[in-house]
Amino acid sequence: VYLNQVSDSLLLYSPSEESVTYYIYDADEQEVCNGNVTFSEQGEASIYVGTLGDGIYTIYIVIDNDVYGGDFQL
Repeated sequence: VYLNQVSDSLLLYSPSEESVTYYIYDADEQEVCNGNVTFSEQGEASIYVGTLGDGIYTIYIVIDNDVYGGDFQL
């Protein structure tokens, strides 16, 4: 996951064309958004985060029964 500050998007990369669910939480551990993304044939997907205010956030990505997480700052 990479933050593209120009487009206010999180860029995700995966080696397969799969759909995943994501959850984004703020610093107070409140869920601020969630959704599903599907990776393109090139293995790319993006999540628009331009509606979120400045701060530190945690994203969780659920693939099958596995959960991956990481922090990012806006």
